[in-house]
Amino acid sequence: MYSTDSNHYLLESDTIAIVDIDDESIEKLGRWPWPRSLVAHGIDKIMEGSPSLIGLNIIYSEPEENSGLLELEKIKNLFVKTFAPPAPDSQGTGNTPGSLEEKSPVNDNSETPEQGNSGAVGNFLKELDLAMKRLDRDSVLAGSISRSGRVILPIFFKDTIMPAAGPDEEPDKALARQAIGNVRVIPGGGCPSSNEAILPIPAFRNAAAGMGHINVAPDQDGSYRKERLVYRYRDMFLPSYSLLLAARYIGKGPADMTVTIGSSVSLPGISIPTTPYTEMLIGFKASEKAFRHYSFFDVINDKIPLRVFNRKIVLVSLSAKGLATPLSTPMGPSTGFGDFTASVIWSILNRQFITPLPYNRLVELGAILLLGLLITLILPRLKASVAGGLFSLLICSMLGGYIYWFVTKGLWIDVTYPLSLLIVGYTGIVSIRYFTTEAGKKKVEGESAETNRMLGISFQSQGMLDMAFDKFRKVPVDDEMKDLLYNLALDYERKRQLNKAAAVYEYIEKHDSSFKDISVRKKKLLVASETMVFGAGLLGSSQADEIIGTGTDPACGLPRTGPPHKQDHGHKDRTVSG
Repeated sequence: MYSTDSNHYLLESDTIAIVDIDDESIEKLGRWPWPRSLVAHGIDKIMEGSPSLIGLNIIYSEPEENSGLLELEKIKNLFVKTFAPPAPDSQGTGNTPGSLEEKSPVNDNSETPEQGNSGAVGNFLKELDLAMKRLDRDSVLAGSISRSGRVILPIFFKDTIMPAAGPDEEPDKALARQAIGNVRVIPGGGCPSSNEAILPIPAFRNAAAGMGHINVAPDQDGSYRKERLVYRYRDMFLPSYSLLLAARYIGKGPADMTVTIGSSVSLPGISIPTTPYTEMLIGFKASEKAFRHYSFFDVINDKIPLRVFNRKIVLVSLSAKGLATPLSTPMGPSTGFGDFTASVIWSILNRQFITPLPYNRLVELGAILLLGLLITLILPRLKASVAGGLFSLLICSMLGGYIYWFVTKGLWIDVTYPLSLLIVGYTGIVSIRYFTTEAGKKKVEGESAETNRMLGISFQSQGMLDMAFDKFRKVPVDDEMKDLLYNLALDYERKRQLNKAAAVYEYIEKHDSSFKDISVRKKKLLVASETMVFGAGLLGSSQADEIIGTGTDPACGLPRTGPPHKQDHGHKDRTVSG
């Protein structure tokens, strides 16, 4: 129900663009993971289009392994030890690839051993440092993130049951800057929580404009319809990636948010209604192509005008097969995370919220109890037509009311279980009535069949064969009825009503074509009937009698068909062969 109607709830939007790291980009730029300098180049290109924000949905939780950088580090250390021994306070050794400041002599104002050596040694070390800078791709990406000042990074919380062994000071300090300041918990309210987080490396999270979690969870049917706006990490409440992007777009941050756990999440001028678990019901676009998509390869190769990113939220995310897990949403069975995030952001910015009905569970329980009483006590006592009309009225009222409140007010009422109860209950009542009526019908038909059988036998004994046949045809044909019909056909033969006898045999043949000799007798009767009508003057009645195997006793007084002829008093009676 919610999946169907939410497609018609949203208007068009052009404030969000999605840059996909898609199959084409992977094919043309090389297999994943790419050098982080390539991602930095993409951020620089997007920044040329003056976007409002960039959401980089890639978690770089470990420094990039660069064997060339490590080898240069070893060469530098060996060279310094050999040609220019370091002073006691030197910082020329112990550098790590992840720290730009430690490796760069440009930012080091202290006296170094290299300055005391010849110019050739100093120049060599400077060139070596520049080469190490170029190979330190983490520093390149960190520089791009820092220069832009508009990049939001994701974090991921692990659903751990056991608490962490001890506090991790560095992540806690980094996350403290992203924590929501004003949080209130109401009775019955809750939100997801975790004790362990996956964060970007320090160089990235220190350069980013903010971080938000990307945890999502499906409904019972496997579809994703909700956004977890707030996550509790130890004693901090952190916003989601989508919520933070929406807040930054209007110039606000986590400190400006007000959260009532289990009720709402508020920004200045925007109040987002939530479920008791602090989840937002997402209004989705009508199709997977609702937001504009651009290939990462096209962006860095200037195949699209960069002005398309002007003053927009640009979401950079993975969409290539095998790299990203598609989500089943009301938009489609394979919705990318970029579209999912874009739908959340658009709903927040445009204040197009789907509000859960207050006390939804109590209303749902009351509807179930009311419908249960109706199905148990009222519907079984009504006539079938009245019960059907009441059922149709209830279905239309529930569906119509749900659609009206959803479309006009954005109010979501869960009517799935009450509707299911009504449909199943009414179907059960109709089925019970059908089986009961069917049993009574069979009983009445059985009694009626016995009456028709007795009447048919009575009519046959009185010589009213046509009336007997009419009654016999109203009785189900079993072995006993076949015998009765067979005897009736013999009586028709004795009365020279050959066509009627053939009709009786044909009726028996429809139910049992191999019963006695009905097929043979029917063929003989048809031949005899044609002979007596068209060829009686040629064959005479005696020859016709031979064809059907029957004769006539003048004493019985049965009429003959065909022209009169001389009686043969010496003719012996023939009985009908069985």
